[in-house]
Amino acid sequence: MKTATARELKHGLSAILDLVEHGESICIKRHGHVIARLVPEKKVSRSFIGGNAGGPPLPDTFNEPTEEPQW
Repeated sequence: MKTATARELKHGLSAILDLVEHGESICIKRHGHVIARLVPEKKVSRSFIGGNAGGPPLPDTFNEPTEEPQW
């Protein structure tokens, strides 16, 4: 994990964000103490959003209407 000082972050934010975008994690230090970490965002597969990717198979009757509850 790379480190950057608060000053380096202030003056080189674009370059540091490029590193993070390419998978690098960055520790931000101020006065020699770690105050924050910049980590890449985990990418979510589009096939997973709204889908059943990786889950158990759904039954063929999944989209059929269910019985009305009797109150």
